[in-house]
Amino acid sequence: MYREPLIAGNIVRILLTALLSVMSFSSRADALALNVEQILPKEGSPEPKLVSAGVIELGAPFSTNRNSRVKWDVALTCNLKRMSGISFDFMSRDNEPVSSFSLYFNCSGGGCYSTSFVPGRSGEWKRVVIDKSLARRIEGHPAGWDKVSSFTIAAWRGGTNDTSFLLSNLEAYGLDPEVVVVRGNYAMKQMPRENPVNFHKFTEGMTKIIRDCGVTASAVPDYDLDDEQLIGAKLVVLPFNPYVPDKSVSALRRFCENGGKVFACYLLAKGVDEVLGVKRDHYYVAAKHPENPPFVGFCRTALSVPEQPQFFPDNDADGLVVLAETDGCEVLGRWAGADHKPSPVPAFVRTARGYHYGGAWSTYGSPGRAMMRAILGDVNPAWKTGFADAERRACDSERRQANWFASQPAKKGEWRAICCTWSFCSRIDRGNSPFGSWDNAIRFLKDNGLNGVLPNYAYADVEHNPDKCMEACRKYDVECHLWKICWEAHEGFPKGFKGRTVVTFKGKSEPMFMCPSDPLNLAAETEMFVRLAHLNPTGIHLDYIRYMDKDQCFCSGCRAAFEKRIGRKLDNWPEDVRKSPRLEKEWDAFRCDNITALVRTVSKRVRSECPGVRISASVFHTNEGAPHGVGQDWGAWCREGLLDFVCPMDYYISNHFAFKGLVRSHFGYFRDSTAKLRPGIGITCWQSTLDDKENLIEQIKAVRALGLDGFYIFDYSFRAVCALPALRMGLTAE
Repeated sequence: MYREPLIAGNIVRILLTALLSVMSFSSRADALALNVEQILPKEGSPEPKLVSAGVIELGAPFSTNRNSRVKWDVALTCNLKRMSGISFDFMSRDNEPVSSFSLYFNCSGGGCYSTSFVPGRSGEWKRVVIDKSLARRIEGHPAGWDKVSSFTIAAWRGGTNDTSFLLSNLEAYGLDPEVVVVRGNYAMKQMPRENPVNFHKFTEGMTKIIRDCGVTASAVPDYDLDDEQLIGAKLVVLPFNPYVPDKSVSALRRFCENGGKVFACYLLAKGVDEVLGVKRDHYYVAAKHPENPPFVGFCRTALSVPEQPQFFPDNDADGLVVLAETDGCEVLGRWAGADHKPSPVPAFVRTARGYHYGGAWSTYGSPGRAMMRAILGDVNPAWKTGFADAERRACDSERRQANWFASQPAKKGEWRAICCTWSFCSRIDRGNSPFGSWDNAIRFLKDNGLNGVLPNYAYADVEHNPDKCMEACRKYDVECHLWKICWEAHEGFPKGFKGRTVVTFKGKSEPMFMCPSDPLNLAAETEMFVRLAHLNPTGIHLDYIRYMDKDQCFCSGCRAAFEKRIGRKLDNWPEDVRKSPRLEKEWDAFRCDNITALVRTVSKRVRSECPGVRISASVFHTNEGAPHGVGQDWGAWCREGLLDFVCPMDYYISNHFAFKGLVRSHFGYFRDSTAKLRPGIGITCWQSTLDDKENLIEQIKAVRALGLDGFYIFDYSFRAVCALPALRMGLTAE
């Protein structure tokens, strides 16, 4: 029940102001004006209404407004460049008609920074905190945070009922941070093949752990880093910044000349090495050094900083940067294996201008805070006075979190699986993994309540022996669904495949991808799946069962097959298939039939020769655009009975509110089908790492609330390893 907003708003403000000060993420919060005059409805959305002093109502009449969303621009009266972000009180009267909420910081002149947020339960107030570090999606060409003139709140349609939202107590917070964390927006453009998740997750994780130590920190895009941003700061952290703009390197140089320190992790950008006064010796790849056990952290040396932990764990040290031990470069830590015996390989060094850590910081919680306190205390001993109180607050928060984990109800008879990538499988097979063996890896899953794995043991050109994995699965009663990548080579096709790989719309040959219309390719792919099925796993799992995009394949074989299908020659190939809507529709059907042919032949052969082996597939999260975009009509596969279950790759939404709406949208594709829907939860793909455990639990709860019998997690990564024990405390306890 909604109470008098003025009184409720005042109480909320008092409580939340105290909470924000306890959380130590803000050095100052400035109240901003909030009235109907500064809120502009967009795309036919209703006018805002003043329901009480300082409380604005925004209506969402989804029963009559047929747009995909309702949205409002809210004018800002502050310069966000040196602030950490904004916060406000928000209430959704009814969440059910909404699939998700978005927020956009709009720059004058065009472009914006965007993110999403989750409201409280229907009818309950919640303080929404939008940190600039979370607004990592860039649309258009925003001109910088000093040019942000407004923000947009958008509610996306998820149903046809009307609802409304209440907005109050708008503030900007976080002026003059003591530590600046640099996010690699510029680096992302220089490394388009790098997973953008990495740039965001390390920035957010580093910002949070510094704040958890009681020191104010703000995340700043690398292209915004200048002298003004660094006013009052004593430390700049580069968590994952292989490239930094020249002007920002110059700002770092001046910052250090004036007594500031730089802490860089992992890859060093050109110029940053000179600023720090270090030289890279080489890049260490664990797989190339079987003489060393897998590194799981580093040991302190006699030169270590005060209160540095004896051992700092890092189980994600597959590849790392090794610096040369030059004059003025003190080695504070050396990499070590599970026996905690230091190797000769430097891990953590200090110079007169700062520090370098050879790995990508991925250790949080108490061990991470202990190491961070040692670094922060070395930078500025005055910060130490707040460490004890901050640690008590962090421990109290972890206890409350643990209690919440333990309160989650378990469910029996549920399918709970996890994907194991080719890289993960290869490392375990070589013994070059923190787990050491498949026995340890599968036992860990079983101990934490999972009962299925999907190990990637085959591409189109190569397959490895999964015996050790399957043996461990049988030992611990864990289902094993052998996962194969379709059509794509991992190492490269032999010469005999010449003429059997795809050609793009522009005529470029793509030698790593097989043409799905070639009968020889169809036979080769089918035979590999049948061989896997004869190994008697629980099931076989089809992935990349599609074209890579709409520009494949336009080879001579596809042309001949398509012309035979339509009964005439095409004069202008391949342009004709895009000029005519009728031909384009026929072309989409042709491509879908090529992909479905593999699913159908595999299903027929496996059901005939290995009747106990189940058949499943990873598919796009929507079946509406997939037939045109990638030739994948997985709804038709389900209706035809070709699959036992299907796994939509609902990976990229950490927001459980939006995830539930996305999974619900799949239901329409399962009419008249016996196939089960088991959605994919993509913890490794989530851009934010701050709430992995909570988000994983909430998404599993969403799967259960929708009446489904299971899910799978993508993938068996370091993030999943950290999060799975939280499930065992309640959600998967049996």
